[in-house]
Amino acid sequence: MKSFNVTETLEACPACGARSIPVRYAPDVCRCDQCHLLFRNPRPTQAEIAASYDQGDTYEEWHKQDAHYTSLWQRRIKLVQSYVPSGRLLDVGVGDGGFLAAATAASFTCEGTELSQTGASFAKDKGLTVRMGQFTDLEWPEAHFDAITIWHVLEHLPNPGAAIRHAHKLLKPGGVFFVAVPNETHPILRHKLFGNGRPSPFGPLRPGSEIHLSHFQPRTLAGLLEREHFEVERLAVDDFYPDRSAAKRLKVACYQALARLTRWHCASCMLAIARKRV
Repeated sequence: MKSFNVTETLEACPACGARSIPVRYAPDVCRCDQCHLLFRNPRPTQAEIAASYDQGDTYEEWHKQDAHYTSLWQRRIKLVQSYVPSGRLLDVGVGDGGFLAAATAASFTCEGTELSQTGASFAKDKGLTVRMGQFTDLEWPEAHFDAITIWHVLEHLPNPGAAIRHAHKLLKPGGVFFVAVPNETHPILRHKLFGNGRPSPFGPLRPGSEIHLSHFQPRTLAGLLEREHFEVERLAVDDFYPDRSAAKRLKVACYQALARLTRWHCASCMLAIARKRV
């Protein structure tokens, strides 16, 4: 599959439902006038996207970086445990199951969701409990989980607003939602400084690559979480970087300080930790 053949066109924002969604970056990035989310419109259908991920190219790239991801999952587990020491954990979009396996080893009672059959097969081969399907279509008892994690998945979902509402329903009172997404402030600033007349900071969506349907910025993400009755306890840099050099760690620390002071930063990835309001 070299290009997407089937597309769908949205008439409302996929996060808040507002209908004023003019094109912000031609040809296919709109901006909601109400919540300010940037999102692709038109966009590939979910069937086309699932077929793209089932080619397995993304997972092959991940497996080439096993050492990096093993270290990343351990940092993520320590972060989760600093807010939720134990309990029931749901990982939305498990990929090949690396984080879910680490959470299970840390004594959480774990479940996961996955849309890609290829990814779910990798995860199930690790002995993990994974349910296939779109997160918002899958049901558990209300107030069932102590923690829900969604690591670089929200930007892929067709309806991020519904996903945040569903997470809120499934969390126990006081439960914690961990969200990591790309910070699109980074490419937007680069585009403003070095765009050389290009209409958009975002390239075309291509099968076999990462398919980001929504493009979040720090205040946009925080606003959506707060709109859905979460208390954002931390808005920070997602330390996703494989480069662990002293220079990179110093740069991340500076971005973290900026985020604490202003709830804004321009690192390439960001993290929100939000607690369900009691």
